[in-house]
Amino acid sequence: MSELDTQVKTPSDELDIEKEAFDSQEPIVVAFDVDDPYNPKNWSRAKRWYLTFVAGVLGFNAAFASSAPSGMSSKLMEAFNISEELATLTISLFIFGYCVGPLFWGPLSEQCFQIGCALAPNATALMLFRLLGGMFAAAPMSNSGALISDM
Repeated sequence: MSELDTQVKTPSDELDIEKEAFDSQEPIVVAFDVDDPYNPKNWSRAKRWYLTFVAGVLGFNAAFASSAPSGMSSKLMEAFNISEELATLTISLFIFGYCVGPLFWGPLSEQCFQIGCALAPNATALMLFRLLGGMFAAAPMSNSGALISDM
């Protein structure tokens, strides 16, 4: 065997190394350097307050938008000539969007779909924009608390 052959690692060797590291009882510590600018605890007070405000507004917007049509379902039924079930579907689709949204989207652009709901020309457009709005609103609902706890 040549020297080159002894230095080549196989996938099974890498798995053995990972298994040994996993089996060891030593804790894995992830930490920032003292003055690391990426450490949220080193950010300025103004930046942390700004991000807290933005996270709060996004969370409030997502929570409010989920149930906003519930008080105007009779107006929806009249404006779009739809049944009570379809009026209720506007809320259900938004909540369904909460469930599947994080699988597809990040925390941006949910406002576009709220504007789409306000300007919907027919019931189909309204239903589609409610579903997409819920999908986009799910990220701020789940990420805002984590952002604030990291700071």
